[in-house]
Amino acid sequence: MPCQISGKKQFKLYYFFILGIFFRFLAKYVDTIPSNGAVGSLINIISHISSRIGIWVFIATVYTK
Repeated sequence: MPCQISGKKQFKLYYFFILGIFFRFLAKYVDTIPSNGAVGSLINIISHISSRIGIWVFIATVYTK
């Protein structure tokens, strides 16, 4: 018997799936940028934070409550 998902939950599922794909491509792109100068250093810090799984688990935990 298939599980029924409401329209709102289904929308959120698709939304976060597409958003996750976008952020994954963005993270891969940021990993290729050299970290020269102030802007490069800031992007490098963001890259290190966003590539850790813990931050995504934390965000998902906070958002779902």
